[in-house]
Amino acid sequence: MPTPPTLPTLFRSLALASLILPVSAGAQTVLSLPEIIITSFRGRITTGKTDTSGTSTVLPEPAAGQPFQPAHLSPGTRLDVGYTSASHAVVSLPGVGGCVLSSGASLRLPVAGENGMTITFDRHISGTPTLFLSINAAEMAKKGGAVFRFKNKFKSNSGEGVPTANVVCTTLGGRFFMTDSQGLQLKEGEPSVGACTVGVFEGSLTVEEVSAGKKLELKPGQVLTIQPGDLGPPRKPTKQEEAYDLGCKLAALGREVPARLPTTMKTTAPTNLPGTKVNSLGMVFLPVPGTKIHMCVHETRFQDFAPYIAATPPAHPKRLRYDVRALWGWEDHPVMTNWDEASAFCVWLSQKEGKKYRLPTDEEWSQAVGMGAKEKRGKDSNPEELNRAVAEIYPWGTDWPLPAGAGNYADLSYLKHHLIWHQPDQENYDDGFADTAPVMSYKPNKLGLYDMGGNVAEWCEDWYNSKRDVRVTRGGNYYFNARYMLRAGARQGRRPEDLSGIGFRVVLEQP
Repeated sequence: MPTPPTLPTLFRSLALASLILPVSAGAQTVLSLPEIIITSFRGRITTGKTDTSGTSTVLPEPAAGQPFQPAHLSPGTRLDVGYTSASHAVVSLPGVGGCVLSSGASLRLPVAGENGMTITFDRHISGTPTLFLSINAAEMAKKGGAVFRFKNKFKSNSGEGVPTANVVCTTLGGRFFMTDSQGLQLKEGEPSVGACTVGVFEGSLTVEEVSAGKKLELKPGQVLTIQPGDLGPPRKPTKQEEAYDLGCKLAALGREVPARLPTTMKTTAPTNLPGTKVNSLGMVFLPVPGTKIHMCVHETRFQDFAPYIAATPPAHPKRLRYDVRALWGWEDHPVMTNWDEASAFCVWLSQKEGKKYRLPTDEEWSQAVGMGAKEKRGKDSNPEELNRAVAEIYPWGTDWPLPAGAGNYADLSYLKHHLIWHQPDQENYDDGFADTAPVMSYKPNKLGLYDMGGNVAEWCEDWYNSKRDVRVTRGGNYYFNARYMLRAGARQGRRPEDLSGIGFRVVLEQP
């Protein structure tokens, strides 16, 4: 795909009608669309005329340097979005608006009169996908009183499984999001049920839980998590959910989702600090006292990793090579990868730059996080023995609970997206991201290093234990919130082929 644009110029032409009325009761005509049009995408997209099985027709990417030719899908057709690496699709809803589908999502255009829906957001292939929807109220007003109606995934793909919320939403226009296939765990140890979350940024949305026959009118600034048989009370959006309006505005414009964030939406590492070094990829390095290295101030971004992917074969052809978790601006997010790929990246970078790059050792990482002098490290000590040896010291200091801006952990935004059971005091912290955050989104430590806690765990060069079967990771990640795992001295032993929640940062050896 061509490189998508950045955001600053995308919203100048956005002009939705300001008069958006609630849907009235009584008989309603549901809008039918003659087609839906995929205007841009990233990753793997498949389509097919099916309602009960997976789609198999792969949407081809354009040849290098050629524009993508929009794909027109007729009634009865569904599209599936791949689950990995910031996959998404931008879809035009002719005459009334558009939507953006996140990774793992499925969207189907019903045959006219098939199920009383304009579109169906269901049969998702994986994960907890989100639909960002923009419906133009002024255009809907020209449709003779017809309403726009859509539904979530009513049941598992096999037709069996956990109880699932049956949600139908009706509107005359506005901007909305729906996150579906959420596993809601109400109590610790209990099995999850299938839930769905909807939110309104503009306009109004009638939300119905069909199995219970309950309805509620949702207004701007309100979010509702629906579980089987119950609507629940509306709530305020999390910081992550507030940011979803960006997806709705992109949907309104029908523009490509931007790969990079504008400078106003991210931190740029300073290059004027003593000892700063910058390589050809724009990675910034600072010296770490007590060592002979410079450490990259940020976790390795996808934009750093992409040239390596393009230039080299996989370290293991049958393994997933990398992943990146972002709705937009994915090039500014940390790449997640296995230990072998992280190590191979360092070899590639060394050859490219003519300098010695590698992963940090466990001891160097401790020095960088401020734990070097506090650990009782013997000549034969291994990371397993040192794990959590020093208590109550965190990458941000000694405060507990987490102070504002401490880093990207399993916070309110994460917990309201993934809906796992949690202690109530964990809802007092909201870092703004349900998954990874753009690197350098939070304050650096005293050495000028960012994200030494949270976001993604980071591979080190060492084996974790004497068995030499797992490698060391440090720093925790976006789905960690257990207090002991957030300590600066915490380690994990992870299999070298793992990549879930794990990235890396690079060090530069000094002569």
